[in-house]
Amino acid sequence: MIDYVKKICKDNNVELIYLSKFGSHLYGTDTPDSDTDYKGIFLPSKDQCILQNIPKSINFSTGENDSKNTDKDIDIDLWSLQYFMKLVSKGETNAIDLLYSITYPDIVLYKDDRMNNVFDNHRSIIDVKNCNAYIGYALGQAKKYGIKGTRLGVLKNIFNYVKDLDETTRNEKLNTIIDDIFYKCGNGNLCFIKHTNSTRSIIICGKVHMGTITIDEFCKRIERDYNKYGSRAKKAEKNEGIDWKALSHAVRALYQMDLLIDKGSIKYPLSSSPFIKSVKNGMYDFSYLEDFIMKYIDKIEYKLKSQELYYNIDKKLIDNIILGFYYE
Repeated sequence: MIDYVKKICKDNNVELIYLSKFGSHLYGTDTPDSDTDYKGIFLPSKDQCILQNIPKSINFSTGENDSKNTDKDIDIDLWSLQYFMKLVSKGETNAIDLLYSITYPDIVLYKDDRMNNVFDNHRSIIDVKNCNAYIGYALGQAKKYGIKGTRLGVLKNIFNYVKDLDETTRNEKLNTIIDDIFYKCGNGNLCFIKHTNSTRSIIICGKVHMGTITIDEFCKRIERDYNKYGSRAKKAEKNEGIDWKALSHAVRALYQMDLLIDKGSIKYPLSSSPFIKSVKNGMYDFSYLEDFIMKYIDKIEYKLKSQELYYNIDKKLIDNIILGFYYE
C-alpha cells in the first residue's frame, strides 16, 4: 500500500509524508465487514508553491460511484501539508482525527521524520473551542430521527405537547398557552416567542403562529407538519428503521470532543470503542440513546463554557513548521 500511494504522489509531483488507516480502524470499531480507508498528508513541490499551484487534496477509490463500498474496497484521501494545517486550525473533525492517529502506532503506515514537529506541537496548532464541529457532527448523524434540539425534534416535542391538551381548551386562543409551550418546548432559533406591537406569536421551525388563532387551529398545523416530516421519528420510537451506524458515529464524536477538552488530545483506539460498537450493533433502544446523546451534548457545552482551556493556535509556529519541510 505504501509504495502504491507513493506512486500516486509521484504522479502528482508531490511527496508522501504521512499515511494512516482511518475510519473504524482508527477508532477501534472495525468489524470483518468494514471497508478500509486511508488518509494521509503530502508535501507539494517547491515549484508548485512558487507558481501558487498547490493541490489541496488527492483522492482515489476502488469503489463504484453509484454503489456502497464493500469490505474489499479502499478509499485514499490525501491532503497537502498546508491545507491539513489550515483544516486542523479550523477544527475540522477528520483533520483532528488524522492529527491524533499518531497515538495508534499499529495503523500508521508511513511517517516522514519531519512530521514529528507537527505531532509534538499539536497543542499549538489547534484550539479546542474550534473543535465543536464534533457536536454538530453528532447532531447531524441523529437529527433525522427527531432527536431533541433539531428541527424535527422540536416538532416532535410540540406534537407530543398538543396531543395531551384537554379537548375543552381547543376553542381558546393560542395566546393562553404560548408561555407554557415556550417553557416546555422552547429551543433557541427553532421555537421562540415574538412580540409585534401588542400581538404575540410563537415561531416554530420558521413558521409564525399568531396568538390570536385558536388552539384547535394550532394543533392541526402542528399535526400536519409533524405528520409530513415525522415518519422516521415515529419509527425510531419503536426502534424501527434506524441507522445504528449513524448513531454510533454520533456517540463516537461526542467521546472524541470530551477527550479533547479533558485531556488536550485524543488517544486511539478509543477506550469507549466497546460501547460504540454495541450502539453500532443496535443493542440499545433509541430512547436511551437519544437521552444519552442530548445529556452528553449538554455536558460538553457546559465544559466548553466553564473550563479554562489551556492552549491556543500559534500561527507563527505553524508557518515555521511548514517552512521547515522546505528549508532543512
